Amino acid sequence: MDRLSLQTGILFKGLSVLCAFAILCTPLARVSASSEFLDPQIEEPAGCLSLEKQAAMTVMRMLDYASSFIPTNSPLSNRSLPRGWNSLTSSYQEGGGVLFLSFNDLKQLYEINDYARALYVAGFLPWVRQDPLYGLHILAIPLIPGKTVPQTWEAYVQAYWSSDDSRPPDKTIITKLRLAPCRWMQQARFAPSLSASWMESSSWHYPDLDRGSRPFIAPTYASAIKVAVQINWVENGDVESPTNMCGPLTWAILQQSRAFPPMIGGWEKGPISFWLPSPKQTGRPWNLFPSGYYYKRSFSTPLSQFNFENFPLYPGDLIYAYSEADGFDHIFVITEIDRYGRRYAVSNVVIMKPQISVTIDRVLIYDPFKPDRGILKSTWNDIVNGRTGHNGFEVFRWSWLQKDVSGVAASHKIQAGDTLASIATLWHTDPTLIADRNQLDSSKQLQIGEVITIPAASLFPWKFYDPFPTAKDRWIFLHERRPE
Repeated sequence: MDRLSLQTGILFKGLSVLCAFAILCTPLARVSASSEFLDPQIEEPAGCLSLEKQAAMTVMRMLDYASSFIPTNSPLSNRSLPRGWNSLTSSYQEGGGVLFLSFNDLKQLYEINDYARALYVAGFLPWVRQDPLYGLHILAIPLIPGKTVPQTWEAYVQAYWSSDDSRPPDKTIITKLRLAPCRWMQQARFAPSLSASWMESSSWHYPDLDRGSRPFIAPTYASAIKVAVQINWVENGDVESPTNMCGPLTWAILQQSRAFPPMIGGWEKGPISFWLPSPKQTGRPWNLFPSGYYYKRSFSTPLSQFNFENFPLYPGDLIYAYSEADGFDHIFVITEIDRYGRRYAVSNVVIMKPQISVTIDRVLIYDPFKPDRGILKSTWNDIVNGRTGHNGFEVFRWSWLQKDVSGVAASHKIQAGDTLASIATLWHTDPTLIADRNQLDSSKQLQIGEVITIPAASLFPWKFYDPFPTAKDRWIFLHERRPE
């Protein structure tokens, strides 16, 4: 079965090496700048040096410069490994100027962001990798104006800016940073001429979870099996089952909708990172994300009895439902609100009687005007088919969404590599609102350590609205709605 046939845009672990190699063999393309963001000649990532200063740097001075941004007394040179894997030579080799830095001491993958960002603005291209010999480490390829990259590592440079998900044919790679190039990287022709929002995922609009979830709908057991296999969270064959896919399905919907934060994190290890989650026992999947990037509420009231007027749900909210012995734990993401305020999700649904049925459906979670309707009151509250949520539940809400729902502004501390566009993408907030609120001069570089305010967008003045913002809609129209 062709695992890549599902039109979801998900990068599966089984990506063909030949396809990746074909990308590498093409010249670096000139990517057109997006008019949605500021001129790329104006925005310079925070921490980047000028071409003249960068040209005077040696590899060790670059490493010292990167260390200056890390809140620790231990320099990055203390993390150096003697050699690293090169997939093009199929061997471990000494760097020859290329660095391999160990990070096996980190508890969560997102902790590596500060290090990768610091290396990036210092002039390295950081690839986050994990292999059996050295574990979690960063392959840091130095870019020095006037000097060429060693031939055995050229493919790693070419793949870095080719596209959002491009990578060399190296199975040890987990991910890379998604940041705009420093201006000197373009001037020295290491990077193509790209805007600050060059990645496909760089959009400040809300994720379109409704559209992102639709490709996974499967009205029959056979089609549900096909979707489960195509999501591909088990590596040893086509053994995925739609009966226990709620975690990987939630991951796939978030990935397809580009709802994950534009940073490095454990979710980038694929749908398996969401498989068999348990926030109370293992912390997953909540602990895959930095604590400052989400807001969590726990409720002891059973889902079927909860009054959502007290805490309405919104697209992007993740719900983890706890069960007891006569039910099942379940995770799903709210994908849609219709014009009457009804909340929907796309979820796997298992029915045992009168006959066994397993499908992936767009289900009504609750109707604020007809509280007796919705799957929480029926299928998921049926002891015959297995209940969920009767032992309480948790709501995971992204900080950018909580900001707008509550109407309370947030703060953001400028990090290495930040641009106005990248901050707008992280917070799903119009960059012009951020610039106006903080009186930012677009001709000046953001300063690392500076704290700016991210204003709350007035998206929720009414209880009901239509439509919910999507990746296509720039303007949001809000209405008070009532069922006819």
